[in-house]
Amino acid sequence: MERVSDRDKEYMQRLGAFMAAVKADELAEHRALPVNERIERGLQLSRRRTPAPHPPRDEKDLGAFFRLAKQRGLYRE
Repeated sequence: MERVSDRDKEYMQRLGAFMAAVKADELAEHRALPVNERIERGLQLSRRRTPAPHPPRDEKDLGAFFRLAKQRGLYRE
């Protein structure tokens, strides 16, 4: 196993301190916003991350799977 140099350790510590300071600044800006705006931003982020709902399907019916494969040229009878 390779040992980490003191120089690399110091660099990573400085980088970690910098990232922690940036995160603290972002958190302070967030907490300075009115509650309603914070909630609205949270909802927007949640909506972006939520996948579109899929229509219900019968797991045992493979016909749709094969029809789609045929349309895309991935399956031949």
